[in-house]
Amino acid sequence: MRIGSKYLFPILLLGCFLLVQDISSHLYYQFDLTKKRLYSLSESTIKILEKFGSDPVTAKLFLDEKDVDRSRAEGLIRLYHKSLPTLQYEFVSPTKNPLQVQAYGVDRNGTVVWEWRGMRVKTVGYSEEVFTSGLLRMVEPRIYTCYVLKGHGEKDPEKDFTFLKQRLEEENYDLRILQLEESAKVPQDADLILWIGPRDPILEKEAELLRSYLLNGGRMVSCVDPLVGRDSGAFESFFSMLGVGLSGDVVVDMRSRLFRGDFFFATATRYLSHAITRGLDKVSVFPVARSISIDTSLIETYRKGLGLYPLEVELSPLAETSEEAWAEMDKDSLLKESPRFDPAHDRKGPLVLAVAGELKHAESGLTYRPGRFVLFGDSDFLTDQYVKIGNNLDLFLNAVAWATEREDGIALRPKDPLHHPIILSRTETILMGIFVMGVLPGIWALLGLYKWWGTKC
Repeated sequence: MRIGSKYLFPILLLGCFLLVQDISSHLYYQFDLTKKRLYSLSESTIKILEKFGSDPVTAKLFLDEKDVDRSRAEGLIRLYHKSLPTLQYEFVSPTKNPLQVQAYGVDRNGTVVWEWRGMRVKTVGYSEEVFTSGLLRMVEPRIYTCYVLKGHGEKDPEKDFTFLKQRLEEENYDLRILQLEESAKVPQDADLILWIGPRDPILEKEAELLRSYLLNGGRMVSCVDPLVGRDSGAFESFFSMLGVGLSGDVVVDMRSRLFRGDFFFATATRYLSHAITRGLDKVSVFPVARSISIDTSLIETYRKGLGLYPLEVELSPLAETSEEAWAEMDKDSLLKESPRFDPAHDRKGPLVLAVAGELKHAESGLTYRPGRFVLFGDSDFLTDQYVKIGNNLDLFLNAVAWATEREDGIALRPKDPLHHPIILSRTETILMGIFVMGVLPGIWALLGLYKWWGTKC
């Protein structure tokens, strides 16, 4: 009896462990305790999953048991199954199932084959962006044709914003190059025109093409940098027709020292109420930006000069700087890196960094699709170096979705848990400086004094 009782507790403990292990292998639940919900599906993914309804969705994940990505793929597909119970998935080992590999046309390890309502889509890789992109192609198969303007020193999508180009393509935008001077027309299949970072002004005939495109229900998203050399003429009049004024200023924001130590970074600390800004809760960073002024009186002036019919433009500011920023007009002081606020010439913040507008006919009885446009005072925030900071990516992709009337596409995108920069407020920066430069040296000085006093005594 004593011998049995000696091993009773270890046996019971081992039995309980095996029981818990067996139950946990059949039940799965994940808790996301991160403040930014980094390990939960994003809002945009949830919206897409809701469109599948009650029809079953199947996913075959071609991955070997000992593959290093196996655990990550299992955790991710379980999150999708939790949000979409009709999702049925299975892991298929390519080495053990060559017939299935051949039947589904799988040519790479890590391929996922999705099926729904007779449609089949293949994706490669295990990330929320990849999975959601494949599901989006099934539930919303339409491809939006997006033309990127070239010919005026604009940024190149293949070199300057490759990550953004990839994300646009994942959201069903087909990017094509458009040179207006050569084509002499805007293609009829243009769902959207992107004008990113022009350095030279457009010709008057090009401005007329874009003007006509917007007035007839076209959609456009523009990013215009400061210090563009020649802002007058057709370039300035084009945006003036939309009720937007562009002056030759550069935004100076001393809060930018939090990012790289100079004063050029303009930080959008406030988002105005609009569909584009819904849910945005982090700052957006514009490396070198110009301010945007809203002046609806410009619309009537240029309308009469161009002989256009009455227009109504509904303008909405999207993002503003803090009150500490200002619009610097003295370019010499910028070159000398010694800007000072001059109330006689400069404009004090808050300054508008982005604006959205909708063009409408003022005449009654006319029914047509209104034109939409979004204008940003900077284009560098879209480059690979900055697009992942704060809300930069969400702000731009939401603007594109709003311009093309894809309201379901306005949401917060998947987060990258490895890219989470710390952005401090002014008060937090001051307190940290006091702690690092005052408190810590003071503690070491007191300890040294205490040690010295102890040796004396």
